[in-house]
Amino acid sequence: MSPRLFRFGVVAISAVGGKEWTATAQWAEDAGFSALLVPDLPPPVSAPLTALAFAAAATTRLEVGTWVLANDFRNPVVVAREAATLDPLSGGRFRLGLGAGQPANGYGDLRVTVESGAIRVERLAESVRIVNALFRGERVHLTGTHYASAGPDLLPPPRRKVPLLIASGGRRATELAAAEVGYRRVQHLLPGAARPSARVAGERRGRTVPAPRTGSALQYSVEHHRTADA
Repeated sequence: MSPRLFRFGVVAISAVGGKEWTATAQWAEDAGFSALLVPDLPPPVSAPLTALAFAAAATTRLEVGTWVLANDFRNPVVVAREAATLDPLSGGRFRLGLGAGQPANGYGDLRVTVESGAIRVERLAESVRIVNALFRGERVHLTGTHYASAGPDLLPPPRRKVPLLIASGGRRATELAAAEVGYRRVQHLLPGAARPSARVAGERRGRTVPAPRTGSALQYSVEHHRTADA
């Protein structure tokens, strides 16, 4: 049996300003974390894709990704285009996280109708099929229950299939994640706290790397990969 790879990332809740956000990204890279992740939440949380592009420009090795985009807030073709643009600009360091959305997180602010969990997962499944097909360089012709696509593609074609992560809490979303992506399980690790805390520290090679004093709320995360190259 091949060894299973665990990698650690940091979820950053807000970018206070350019200098502070640069310091947060560079701290995460220097501390040995593999990724900086931004959630898709209402203000004061920063717009994730813009913040991640800025963080990628301030680092050289750190992966950046969404934790996770609420599927109901964006058309999947637009999401795929944004991801396929940010990935090469970051040197292949972007990963896309998608989820069915939480009614308490932004639906009211955007006046988005809150459907049942089953319908939100159905939408997510259709969206993932469209996004994955576009990442493979295919033209997408689809008339589904929730989305219709009349043959768009990504130009220039993606240099690689952008890694896709699906947030799952129930059986149907977990089955979708197992079928469609290489990330099998995602779990937040937040010792001793019920909400993200800025008072975290990273350990690398036996030494403590203090968290930056930027006002950005941070938390640990761990990913369980199906394979090392997923």
